[in-house]
Amino acid sequence: GGEKEQGEYGWLRVNSSPFSAISIDGHDTSLTTPVMKHRISTGKHTITLRNHRYGCEGTYDITVSAGQTAVLVKRLECDK
Repeated sequence: GGEKEQGEYGWLRVNSSPFSAISIDGHDTSLTTPVMKHRISTGKHTITLRNHRYGCEGTYDITVSAGQTAVLVKRLECDK
């Protein structure tokens, strides 16, 4: 029992200051913030936000529930 329904997913909304490139579970998404609605599988994910110009980076853990929008809004720590 307890099988996941096929296509069980939620949504990810990401914004950051300054803007940043978004990696999910170590994979570059080619997306940059802000992202209003990115489809993502349910469960735990690690989101990394990077801005190379300003030397900013942050890594955050989120949990996505089916049909729900997980929201990540961060001010990144920067070197410059």
